Amino acid sequence: MKLRFVWNFALEALPRDLWRYVSDTNQINQYAGLPQQHYRYLPEPDGGSRQIGETTLLGRRYEWEEHPFEWIEGQYFHVLRSYVNGPFRNILTAVKMTPGVSGTHLEQTMLCDLRWGIATPFMYLQFQFPYKSRFQEAYRRIDHYLKDRPETPLRTTSPAVIPSGRLELIRSKMKDAAGLDYLPRLLEAVEALPDEDVDRMQPYV
Repeated sequence: MKLRFVWNFALEALPRDLWRYVSDTNQINQYAGLPQQHYRYLPEPDGGSRQIGETTLLGRRYEWEEHPFEWIEGQYFHVLRSYVNGPFRNILTAVKMTPGVSGTHLEQTMLCDLRWGIATPFMYLQFQFPYKSRFQEAYRRIDHYLKDRPETPLRTTSPAVIPSGRLELIRSKMKDAAGLDYLPRLLEAVEALPDEDVDRMQPYV
């Protein structure tokens, strides 16, 4: 069974300002009050890797493969999740932003392929009402934040406290590393940024 939902929201900020927040699906889910998600990467034999996500809802663990994003910066993205367990086989999320006279028209489409037909009425009601309201609130939160033109990015979680001595251990292990000039900035990021931001640093690259 497949369900399709299209939500339309009018925002005051411009697409170029909204993009960094709207395209970060993990953060958007947190703004919407959904359970925190965690990711890991499984290496492929021929190179590259697969991104595996998981979350816990009502005491049950759900896992999915997150396929690569398709996107045009500032305009559009979509991402497909293929679930290993739970009521869904796949969920495709697509977001399109169109500049308006004085802001942005944001259209979010959700295509849900259900594994269990019996769950259809419940999932329809969840997406049509609570989920729509939650995402609407998430986008409004970003929109209101951007009105003040802040220099610091919007955060939803506080960074984890680094154990005493951990940074000193990192500093000592890297004292002979190439690019030592960047070490203070690296340590500052590890200490101050949320895990999601540190993960996006791509240190091996």
